[in-house]
Amino acid sequence: AIYALAIAAAIGGFVYMNTTETVGTEEDFGAFVATFRKSYFSRDQYNYRLGVFQANMAKNAEMNANPEDEAVYGVTQFSDWTQEEFEAILTLTVPAHLPETEIIHQDALMAPGASKDWRDKGVSTPVKDQGSCGSCWAFAANEAHESAWAIKTGQVLDLSEQQLVDCSTRYGNHGCQGGWYFYAWDYVKVNGGLATESEYPYAGKDNTCKSVGTKHAPITGYQKVSKSDSAVKTAINAEPEAVAVDASNWSQYRSGTFSNCSKRINHAVVAMGYTDDYWIVRNSWGKRWGESGYMKLKMGDTCGVEQYVYKVT
Repeated sequence: AIYALAIAAAIGGFVYMNTTETVGTEEDFGAFVATFRKSYFSRDQYNYRLGVFQANMAKNAEMNANPEDEAVYGVTQFSDWTQEEFEAILTLTVPAHLPETEIIHQDALMAPGASKDWRDKGVSTPVKDQGSCGSCWAFAANEAHESAWAIKTGQVLDLSEQQLVDCSTRYGNHGCQGGWYFYAWDYVKVNGGLATESEYPYAGKDNTCKSVGTKHAPITGYQKVSKSDSAVKTAINAEPEAVAVDASNWSQYRSGTFSNCSKRINHAVVAMGYTDDYWIVRNSWGKRWGESGYMKLKMGDTCGVEQYVYKVT
């Protein structure tokens, strides 16, 4: 760690800015190392990560030059990761059998508004960071749960993702190796609620389930939203919803409207709103990724976002 930071200081002493103009020089890499506090324990490892960083910057430049791609790509915390390393944290896999639950259709909901944005409504906690643990499903489960509870009661709670990671395995989840928000809610329903983050802090790794006496925000279950723009919009109009997506190409996203994906579902996020042109998606990779932790995802079933929309009840 000392070696990496010393190199960063020796080749710069500059401040890294979140722009898309980084071309991949060693000076750029030093700024990246300092900004994201990266640590490399040998010269060989440093050189390898420099090469990965340069390859990612070249790919970003190519994608930014594509006039058909409305997104902007640049430096993120994943810029020294290979594609294989990045996909290792995308742990969501579609189960052979989805849980039996009521499907909510558009005609059962209120007509959607022209747009919705829950980010400034005081119903959610700040954007969180799952780290290298494949626990996106736990963050999506809690973020949707927290917002629904706040809308219902006026109380904003910061619920424990680590409790879901440690304690919901018997319901079909696999801790840092993957899971689903609806399996997490099965646990929450039976458990009678969750501890808060301060009562059961996030560790970003698999631990033994701990007994916590305090339980907050009980739920009765969940419902699946039917697959259409109008149904998903009307659901989000009532509250943010947990959704699943193909995030294979999300690692270098900085801003703009994203559409560069298939529908190979591998990541859980929360839909916080919409416009005529895009969905407002909240991720769990911290505030320095994307647009302060959010993405604009092109309207429609882009990245499979409409396939597995669930609302907590």
